[in-house]
Amino acid sequence: MIGSAAFLLVYAGVNAGHLRVLKDTGANAMIVWMPQLTCLSMFAILSVYTWQHQPAANAALVLIAAASFAAEWTYRRWTGRTIRTKTLPR
Repeated sequence: MIGSAAFLLVYAGVNAGHLRVLKDTGANAMIVWMPQLTCLSMFAILSVYTWQHQPAANAALVLIAAASFAAEWTYRRWTGRTIRTKTLPR
Protein backbone atom coordinates (compact mmCIF):
# COMPACT_ATOMS: atom_id res chain seq x y z
CA MET A 1 0.00 0.00 0.00
CA ILE A 2 2.90 2.36 0.62
CA GLY A 3 4.05 1.86 -2.96
CA SER A 4 0.60 2.73 -4.28
CA ALA A 5 0.43 5.83 -2.09
CA ALA A 6 3.89 6.93 -3.21
CA PHE A 7 2.94 6.44 -6.87
CA LEU A 8 -0.22 8.51 -6.40
CA LEU A 9 1.76 11.31 -4.75
CA VAL A 10 4.40 11.32 -7.48
CA TYR A 11 1.74 11.34 -10.20
CA ALA A 12 -0.08 14.18 -8.41
CA GLY A 13 3.21 16.09 -8.32
CA VAL A 14 3.70 15.61 -12.05
CA ASN A 15 0.17 16.83 -12.70
CA ALA A 16 0.72 19.82 -10.41
CA GLY A 17 3.84 20.66 -12.38
CA HIS A 18 1.88 20.44 -15.62
CA LEU A 19 -0.75 22.78 -14.17
CA ARG A 20 2.00 25.35 -13.54
CA VAL A 21 3.02 25.38 -17.21
CA LEU A 22 -0.43 24.82 -18.66
CA LYS A 23 -0.40 27.94 -20.84
CA ASP A 24 3.04 27.10 -22.21
CA THR A 25 2.07 23.55 -23.18
CA GLY A 26 -1.28 24.47 -24.68
CA ALA A 27 -2.96 21.53 -22.98
CA ASN A 28 -6.66 21.42 -22.22
CA ALA A 29 -7.04 22.44 -18.56
CA MET A 30 -9.86 19.96 -17.92
CA ILE A 31 -7.74 17.09 -19.20
CA VAL A 32 -5.01 18.01 -16.72
CA TRP A 33 -7.32 18.79 -13.77
CA MET A 34 -9.34 15.55 -14.03
CA PRO A 35 -6.44 13.16 -13.36
CA GLN A 36 -5.10 15.52 -10.68
CA LEU A 37 -8.38 15.46 -8.77
CA THR A 38 -8.81 11.73 -9.34
CA CYS A 39 -5.30 11.03 -8.13
CA LEU A 40 -5.73 13.09 -4.96
CA SER A 41 -9.15 11.50 -4.33
CA MET A 42 -7.71 8.01 -4.68
CA PHE A 43 -4.86 8.95 -2.34
CA ALA A 44 -7.40 10.14 0.25
CA ILE A 45 -9.43 6.93 -0.08
CA LEU A 46 -6.28 4.79 0.16
CA SER A 47 -5.14 6.75 3.23
CA VAL A 48 -8.45 6.18 5.02
CA TYR A 49 -8.43 2.49 4.11
CA THR A 50 -4.83 2.12 5.25
CA TRP A 51 -5.56 3.98 8.48
CA GLN A 52 -8.40 1.56 9.21
CA HIS A 53 -6.50 -1.62 8.38
CA GLN A 54 -2.78 -0.84 8.83
CA PRO A 55 -2.25 2.42 10.74
CA ALA A 56 1.48 1.76 10.99
CA ALA A 57 1.71 1.91 7.18
CA ASN A 58 0.42 5.51 7.20
CA ALA A 59 2.99 6.41 9.83
CA ALA A 60 5.69 4.76 7.73
CA LEU A 61 4.59 6.72 4.64
CA VAL A 62 4.77 10.02 6.52
CA LEU A 63 8.18 9.14 7.98
CA ILE A 64 9.57 8.06 4.60
CA ALA A 65 8.27 11.24 2.94
CA ALA A 66 9.75 13.41 5.70
CA ALA A 67 13.07 11.56 5.50
CA SER A 68 13.23 11.99 1.72
CA PHE A 69 12.58 15.74 1.96
CA ALA A 70 15.16 16.04 4.73
CA ALA A 71 17.71 14.10 2.66
CA GLU A 72 17.05 16.29 -0.38
CA TRP A 73 17.37 19.47 1.70
CA THR A 74 20.61 18.21 3.27
CA TYR A 75 22.04 17.22 -0.12
CA ARG A 76 21.24 20.60 -1.63
CA ARG A 77 22.75 22.46 1.34
CA TRP A 78 25.88 20.30 1.24
CA THR A 79 26.45 20.59 -2.53
CA GLY A 80 25.10 24.12 -3.02
CA ARG A 81 22.82 22.94 -5.80
CA THR A 82 19.65 24.85 -6.55
CA ILE A 83 16.62 24.24 -8.70
CA ARG A 84 16.76 26.34 -11.84
CA THR A 85 13.61 27.05 -13.80
CA LYS A 86 13.62 27.01 -17.55
CA THR A 87 11.44 29.11 -19.78
CA LEU A 88 9.66 27.16 -22.47
CA PRO A 89 9.88 28.57 -25.99
CA ARG A 90 6.67 30.12 -27.28
